[in-house]
Amino acid sequence: MDVQETSGGFHTPAFLSNGIDESAVVEQAREKNVRLASLSRYCLEPIRQKGLVLGFGCASPDDIRNGIEVIRQLPALCPQLV
Repeated sequence: MDVQETSGGFHTPAFLSNGIDESAVVEQAREKNVRLASLSRYCLEPIRQKGLVLGFGCASPDDIRNGIEVIRQLPALCPQLV
């Protein structure tokens, strides 16, 4: 996952490597009480690049750290280990 740098706003995109299922990542995160959105949800037309939208506008620094730790451990982000 390649999280894009941001200097403002309340969201940032994170691009996924080929072979990573965007919807599986979102679902597994939801099961762990971390809300993510698929990048495709914000597109009017289909796009090739799979990714996530990470929102942090109403999250505390501890929430962000905890959420990142949950995301790092999602099986869908490591398909070669499943």
